[in-house]
Amino acid sequence: MKSGARLQVQVLRRWCSSSSASVDASEQSLIAWVREQGGRVGALQVGESGHGGWGLRTTDAVRAGESLIALPPHLPLSVQTSDPVLLALFDRVPEELWTVKLGLKLLAERTRFQTSQWRPYIQNLPKRFTVPIFYSSEEIQALQYVPLMHQVQKRIRFLSEFASETMPNVIGQGPQPDHPFKKHQVLPHALAWSMAAVSSRAFHVHKSGGGSSLLPLVDMCNHSFAPTGRLVQHSSSPQSLPVLEVVAEKDLDEGEDVFLNYGSLSNDILLLDYGFVLPNNPNDRVELRYDGQLLDTACLVAKVDSLSSFKHPAQWQQELLERLQLYGPGASQSVTLGGTELVEGRLLAAVRLMHAQDSNTLIDVDLKALQIWDRTPPLGVMNERRAIRTLIGLGMLALTAFPTVIQEDESELVKGGISDNLRIATQFRILKKHLLLETIKGLKAKYPS
Repeated sequence: MKSGARLQVQVLRRWCSSSSASVDASEQSLIAWVREQGGRVGALQVGESGHGGWGLRTTDAVRAGESLIALPPHLPLSVQTSDPVLLALFDRVPEELWTVKLGLKLLAERTRFQTSQWRPYIQNLPKRFTVPIFYSSEEIQALQYVPLMHQVQKRIRFLSEFASETMPNVIGQGPQPDHPFKKHQVLPHALAWSMAAVSSRAFHVHKSGGGSSLLPLVDMCNHSFAPTGRLVQHSSSPQSLPVLEVVAEKDLDEGEDVFLNYGSLSNDILLLDYGFVLPNNPNDRVELRYDGQLLDTACLVAKVDSLSSFKHPAQWQQELLERLQLYGPGASQSVTLGGTELVEGRLLAAVRLMHAQDSNTLIDVDLKALQIWDRTPPLGVMNERRAIRTLIGLGMLALTAFPTVIQEDESELVKGGISDNLRIATQFRILKKHLLLETIKGLKAKYPS
């Protein structure tokens, strides 16, 4: 039975908030288990990270290039299976929610816990996660950022409907004693837990057919854009089996944290999948929709004497916007502000061409040249001034879309009694607002004299 997203959030949160994720002696036994399974573990131990939380730390000095962890091919937990019910369930999961597929495999192994080869690994997984699918409705609203709020609600709805409707229908068609979850009903809270476990811990490896796998012990390495280790996969050969290995990126002293770079991830993805955000994230952006009315309003805000209406582009402008995939069938109208480029190239080109006097202005101009910054404005100084002022107006509109300002957010953080989820949601929106302010500042610096 379908229900409202607000109820779903509260229910998922209640189901998954009972146990803590503290690390005890059994975490250290995970190292012993990896070794027993044929893996190699160097001078490492599980400990409290200097950046908060738990992770892996060195117990001795390590030289650059030295192996820290090496896993044999049978230890990664991937979606590979011959179970017809699991395969049928996989077919019902959209590709963008691949974490649910691997989560289902994890749940199947958890169901047969006593006989699963991954028992020592599963028993050391956290009992609860702090990703936004477990936020209350109030905490989701505190994000104040529609693109991320939409993704959170989308995941919550899918998990609820998949567990309550799709899974019973698929499992009911096969022999009950043989299905991967025995006779147990998989409730939304269990599916949400498994999805969070996968999204926060899985790595992309070749072993799973181009997908992702859970890597025991390796997944205890925390994230940094300045990593101290790196994950490598050795090619298979007749003489040696493929091995996933973490090697030291640099010389490490005793007691140093082992960090891996999870990828060029925005704060949206870091919060959605991992439950944290990072200041000064070079990959963070503010997502907007290319909308003619919004850009016309940006012109008004920035007092730009526009030569044409963004809402009603001329035929020649429509054709160029189609080439930028911002207009017409199949258009991808999601654009971004922020980062080293300040403005996504397609958006920069669109604003420039919409301020062009006529199609003759663009006869000898490469459309790619409109998507980058150059010392010489591609369509002249007056066009560049209009374009930059329009983009500044767009950034100002994006700022005013937030219901609170940074000073109010910072006051909220110093209040007592605020939940951890509300605190990180507030930090998330503060970082987005600072990103917009920095973008506006950067655009002003590019204004031609």
